[in-house]
Amino acid sequence: MTNRREFLKAGVLLATAGLATATGALAASPRAVKRTTESVSKERKPPNIVFFLADQHRRQALGFWQKDKYKGLLNGTSDPVYTPNLDAFAEQSVVLSQCIATSPICSPHRAMMFSGLFPHVNGVPQNCRADREWGLLRKVETLSDVLSNKGYSCGYIGKWHLDKPLPNDPANPGKYVVESEPGRKGKRVSTSMDSYTPPEDRHGFDFWYAFGAHSKHDNPHYYDTHGKRHESHQWATKHETDIAISYLRNEHQQRDEDRPFCLFVSTNLPHNPYSKLKDTDEDMYFAHYSPARVPDVYDLLNRPNHRHGPLPMKMGSPEANSSEGLSTDCVRYYFSSISGVDRQFGRLMKALNDIGEYQNTIVVYSSDHGDMMGSHGLMAKTCIYEEAIGIPMMVRYPQRVKPGVNDVLMGSMDFMPTLLGLAGFASDIPAAVSGNDLSDILTGSDGNKPSSVPFLLHTNQKGLRTDRYSFVMNKYGNGVLFDNREDPYQMNNLFSKESDIVKTLGKELGTILRKSNDLWYQQRINKDVIHYL
Repeated sequence: MTNRREFLKAGVLLATAGLATATGALAASPRAVKRTTESVSKERKPPNIVFFLADQHRRQALGFWQKDKYKGLLNGTSDPVYTPNLDAFAEQSVVLSQCIATSPICSPHRAMMFSGLFPHVNGVPQNCRADREWGLLRKVETLSDVLSNKGYSCGYIGKWHLDKPLPNDPANPGKYVVESEPGRKGKRVSTSMDSYTPPEDRHGFDFWYAFGAHSKHDNPHYYDTHGKRHESHQWATKHETDIAISYLRNEHQQRDEDRPFCLFVSTNLPHNPYSKLKDTDEDMYFAHYSPARVPDVYDLLNRPNHRHGPLPMKMGSPEANSSEGLSTDCVRYYFSSISGVDRQFGRLMKALNDIGEYQNTIVVYSSDHGDMMGSHGLMAKTCIYEEAIGIPMMVRYPQRVKPGVNDVLMGSMDFMPTLLGLAGFASDIPAAVSGNDLSDILTGSDGNKPSSVPFLLHTNQKGLRTDRYSFVMNKYGNGVLFDNREDPYQMNNLFSKESDIVKTLGKELGTILRKSNDLWYQQRINKDVIHYL
C-alpha cells in the first residue's frame, strides 16, 4: 500500500446476507480492549455519544415543523415529508432552528465538525479527491482523538470522506479503489473520492467499518477494522444501521463494555443520486411519495422560490449546483430517502434503549449540508441559500438538556467543542479550536450567543449568516445580502456597497478572517467592503 504523504494528517460485525466473515474480523482493534481506563470514573461512566450524520438532509425536510408547536420557528414553509421517528426524537431533544453548515459541502463540514478548526487550518478546504492535495491532517486533535484519550471506545460506520484517495486498495496494492471495481478497468481515477483509510489516519476510532466516498446506495462497500473489504448487497442506511446495532449490542466484542462509547453512524443518504428506486427506500417511496400517492409533484415542491432564478453572481465553485436532473424528477426519491433514513434512525434508538444506555447517552442527529432541490432554479449545495446551508441539529441528553427549541446560531466548527462540553470535558477542548462551546446555552444556562456564523467556500466565497441576514461576497467583488426576516425565501438581493448593513457585516466578517489568518485577509480581497482592520 502506498505510504501517506506527510501533507496529510501526521472490525466489523454481523454476518448479514452476502457477508461471509470470519469471527476474528468482527472485533475492534486490540488496543480498544487493552487501553487503560484510568481516566474513566469507576463510580459512574461519562455519557456515551451516538452521532447519526446524514448527508444532504436539509433543515426544512423534517415533519415536525408542520406541527402547531413548531410553526413560525422555521424561515418559510417546511417540506411535506414523513419522519415520525425524528419527530418523536425532537420532542425529547433540544432542536436548533439555526444550525448552519459553515461550508455546505461534505469534506469541509466534516473536517470542521471533528476538529473545530477553520478549513485552511485542518487541511480540508474542499472535497477530498485524488487530484487534490487535501486531507484531514494527522497532527489535528479531533473530537474522537480527545474521547479516545479519555478512555472511550470509539466506533465509526459509513462515509468518511476525509482522506485524499491514494492507490491504497488493501486487496489490490498499488491500485485505487475505483480501479478494482468490476467494470471500471481503464476508467480515469483522477477525481476519485473513494478510499481505504489506514489505522494511522482514523483519529482515535478503534472500530472501523467505513469507505471514503461513493454513491452506490443499493450495494455500497466498506473496509473493516482490519482492512478487509465487504460488499453489503442492501440499501446503505439499512446495512449501516445493522452494523451499528451489532456494535451497541457488542455481539462480536467490538467495544470494551467497561468504558463509555462514542459511535458515529455516517450515512450517504439522502445524498444524490436520486433518480431510481434502487437509490432510495422503496417502501417509503410507494407509501408516501409515488405518483399514485402524490399525483401532482408540485405538492412536494411547495416552496415559493422553486424555479426562481439563481443569484446574479458567479458561484465560483466546480461542485456548485451540479444536478442529477430536474427537481421534479428527483424530489420523490429525495424525500423517500429521508423517510428511509428516519426509519433506520428509529431502529437505532430502539436498540440503544434495549441495551439500557438511552438515558446516559448524548444522541445527536444532523447532516453535512442541505439540497436546493429546485429552489432558485438550483440543485445540490455550495451556496448561501437556506436550503443549502440550513441543517438539522437535534441533541438529546436527559441528564443535562431540557427538550425545546433554541435559536442559537451554531456552525460546523462549534460541534466539537459543544459535544465535549456536554460530555463534561470542556477543559479538554484543544486550545487551537476556533469553534464555540455552546453547551451552556443548550443546557439552559446563560451564555453569550454568537452574533454570526461564517460562510466559507474555499477561496471563492466568504460571508456571514446572522439571526436576520445572509451576506456573502465572491472573490470577484460581487455580493449578496438577504433579509431573512422580511424575505424568508431570499428572493430579493439587497446588496449595495453603500448599505450600512453591508458595512457592519463587512467589518464583522473582516474580523473573523483576520483572526483566522484567512487567505482573503492575507491578500486583502474585497477590502473596499470587508474591513480587516
